Amino acid sequence: MKFTYCKTYELEAIATLRYGTPTPEEYRPERDEVFKYPVFGTSGILGYFRKPLVKNPSPMIARKGNISGISYSEEPFWTVDTMFFLDVDRRYVLPKFLYCMFCTKNFVKLQEGNGIPSLRRTTLNKVEFKIPSLKEQQKFLDIIDPIDEKIFLNNQLIDALKIFGQSVVKKFSGNSVIRFEEVAGFVKGFAFPASQQTNKGFYKLLVVKNINDGFAEPDNLSKFKELSKGAKQDHILHSGDVVINFGGVVLGKVGIVFEDNLLLNQKIGKIVPKIPGALPFIYFFCLTPEFLETIQKFGHGTNNFAISLADIKGFKMPFSLSDVSAAGEKLVAPFNRIITCRKENVMLKDLREKIFAKYLR
Repeated sequence: MKFTYCKTYELEAIATLRYGTPTPEEYRPERDEVFKYPVFGTSGILGYFRKPLVKNPSPMIARKGNISGISYSEEPFWTVDTMFFLDVDRRYVLPKFLYCMFCTKNFVKLQEGNGIPSLRRTTLNKVEFKIPSLKEQQKFLDIIDPIDEKIFLNNQLIDALKIFGQSVVKKFSGNSVIRFEEVAGFVKGFAFPASQQTNKGFYKLLVVKNINDGFAEPDNLSKFKELSKGAKQDHILHSGDVVINFGGVVLGKVGIVFEDNLLLNQKIGKIVPKIPGALPFIYFFCLTPEFLETIQKFGHGTNNFAISLADIKGFKMPFSLSDVSAAGEKLVAPFNRIITCRKENVMLKDLREKIFAKYLR
C-alpha cells in the first residue's frame, strides 16, 4: 500500500505525554488471576500488578535510562515513572498507528542530560510525524494486526506453559532436600570492557536488565567485534541456554536465550545441568514465586544488591535427585515449545520491522 496524502504534525498536536508512576506496592514477576495487569518499564514488561494505571490503549516511550525503549499496550496496564504514556487524540491518529510511527524514530539522538540518558517532554512534543488519513492508518494496521495477533497468541501459550511447568514442579516438592549445586553447575559472567563496545560487532552483550519474564534477550546497543582478552568460549551463549541473574533489582530471575553468539556479562550465570531433565526443571522452578521470594533474602550490599555464587550453589531445594529427573522428563516438551514460540515471535517481529521500514520510514 502507499499513503496518498500525509499531513505533518508535532507530537503535542496529536497526543499528550503523561508521566508513569511507581507501583504503590510490589508487583509480581508472573501473571495470575489477581496480578494480571502488565507493568511496563524501559525494557518492556517488568511484571504484573493488581490494578491498572492506564485503561486506554497507549504507546509508551522511555524518558530515562534505556531511552530506546518503546512499548504499546492494547489492554489496561501500569507504567513506571521512567516512562511516558500518551493520551492520543483519535481525531488525528489511532493509538497503535502512533506506536508504529514511534518505532521508526531514533529517539536516542534526542537524549539530554550529562549522567543518565533522558528525554524531556518539551523535546518530544516537538518531534514531527507524517500522518495519513484515519482510513489509510486502519488499512496499514490491517496488515500489522494479524502479525501482532499471532505474537499475542504465542505469548498466551508461553504464559500457560510457564504456569503448567511451575505446577509440575510443585507436585514433586516433598520432604527431601538437595542443594542447587547437586543439580547444576554455573558459568560466571565476565566483565567485558565498555571501551571495546561498538555498534557493529559480531557479538551482542547480555546484561542484567535484559533478563525479564523468563527470557534473556539483548538490545542492539552493546556489541563486540571479538571475544575480550581473558574471556572464554564458555562466556559465549547459544540458543537454548538458560541464565540466572546474580545482581540487580530482582535477584534470581532466569531467562532462556533465543539466539547464538551472546556474551555472558558479569552478574549473570549460565546454568549447566548435571543430570537429565535438570535444565527445564530448574527453569520452571526458578520462575516460582517461592524461589524468587526466598533467594532475594540472600541478597547483600546496598548500591549493588547481589547474591554470590556460593549462595546459589548452596540453595536448598525440597526435592530428591530422582524427583528432578522425573519432573524434568515431563517438562522437556513445554520447555522446548516455549523456545519454539519465542523464536517464531522474533521472526514475526523482524517481518513487522521490515513493513515499518518500507511504509513508514
